[in-house]
Amino acid sequence: MPTKSGSQRKRTALLLLLALTGCALRVPVRQLRLPDKLPPEELGALRAIYLVLRLADAETASPDKLSRAVALAAEIRRALEGPSSRVVAYQITASDEPADYFIEQSSATGVLWLNLPATEPDPPPQEVDASTATASARPVEASLKAPYHFYAEPGHRLILKDSVSAAHKSTSTAENQRALARLLAANLAKDLAVHPMTLHRVVEEGGEPELKEAYQAAKEQRWPAAVTLWKKVSTALSDDWTPLYNLGVAQEKEGRFDLAQEYYAMALERENSKSRPRKSTLRRLRNILATLNRLAPSSLEPAKGGAAHIPAWLRQKMAVLPMSNETVDIEAPQVVRAKLHQALASRGYRVLPLQEVDEKLKEIGLTDGGQLKAYSTQEIAKALDAELLFYSRLMDFRVIPLGIYYERVVQAHFTLTAAASRTLHGTRSTAQGAADTGDVVLDWEEKVQYQSVSEPKKWAEALAWQILERQVSKILKVQLKEETEILVLKCVNKLPAYFNP
Repeated sequence: MPTKSGSQRKRTALLLLLALTGCALRVPVRQLRLPDKLPPEELGALRAIYLVLRLADAETASPDKLSRAVALAAEIRRALEGPSSRVVAYQITASDEPADYFIEQSSATGVLWLNLPATEPDPPPQEVDASTATASARPVEASLKAPYHFYAEPGHRLILKDSVSAAHKSTSTAENQRALARLLAANLAKDLAVHPMTLHRVVEEGGEPELKEAYQAAKEQRWPAAVTLWKKVSTALSDDWTPLYNLGVAQEKEGRFDLAQEYYAMALERENSKSRPRKSTLRRLRNILATLNRLAPSSLEPAKGGAAHIPAWLRQKMAVLPMSNETVDIEAPQVVRAKLHQALASRGYRVLPLQEVDEKLKEIGLTDGGQLKAYSTQEIAKALDAELLFYSRLMDFRVIPLGIYYERVVQAHFTLTAAASRTLHGTRSTAQGAADTGDVVLDWEEKVQYQSVSEPKKWAEALAWQILERQVSKILKVQLKEETEILVLKCVNKLPAYFNP
């Protein structure tokens, strides 16, 4: 007799399962489950989460990679959004240290620190069809694993250390990346947040006429009649667990989980008291009781939201100070500063108009970014009536046309300083470009560089085009426009962003 293959056995088992359960009455039950890993007593830390995405290569990451990190932050925000949990802000950083100033000013109740790998999934390999000589991508499974730490605030107390992972298979690299972000966020939400879940309970028909009548009533959505019959039968059939179980399903369907738990427990006790109880029934009832023990309490403290909980760093006035210049390009600092101001405003920061800043600085004798070292942070902040000062220094801004070699580079140093003096980690910091400071909140550099090499035979033609392009760009005042925009984008992506509720 021929043996069945693995696929045939699976098909037979599936048909048998459909035959047994296809006509069964399945009742959807909606539950609000506790996090899989976060201790229930720490649920309060979810009310206002400050999300930190640590990219080890954030300083050199491409704009596309930073954009994908921003997209991941948005997915995590959506996944963790609930009546008692909310992500209020996120920040992308290469640092191992928490951004104390922003965390404190956000009134965060918890900080979620997610470490993202520097490497990314490889693109799917191409297969060539010999008959058509066309290439097609073969589906490739991409995976992502990220360790995370969750801290309770204030105090930065570690309450959970674990990792989250996701996998997806597609012929498209972009689809794999989008799916990994979505799945990673969903799995993270299961670990940390109270999350809704829909289960299906199968109503038992039973063999007695009264049980069949009750089953038919439930099937016709006449649940009160079914409940009355099950209560009556549960007394008459003292050794049958079925009516008690069905009463539990009816109560769970209506969200009365305490009553449902009582009925399921009585059904388990009744079946267990038999001389030969069915192990499958005992296992089924115990699993149901275990899930009910993981339900979230009905009275959870609501998540923070609304205008009253907008982070203080978005309400504070920020001044983008004149840029000090270490290059030979006189106009470049004004161009970079204007784009930086525009980007910060679009991100929600309360930046003062550049003209207003320049006029007030002129009143104290400051007309150039190079003069900032002669003034203390407090003097500048007082003159501008600003709480946050954004210092910047243009380090490189040039096009190098050599024919065979071509380079375009923009590099700048940035320092964000809080005017009010505070102490972070027991130390004081000093901003570059300032004589006396409050606290340095962030201090970092960005560089955008493009290089190309031409064929030796075409160096003269390449040189002519390179020089022409540089001259036309200067005339039209668009020199290094793309590189400047990328530099500014990378700069503002290192600052926290607020999620509107």
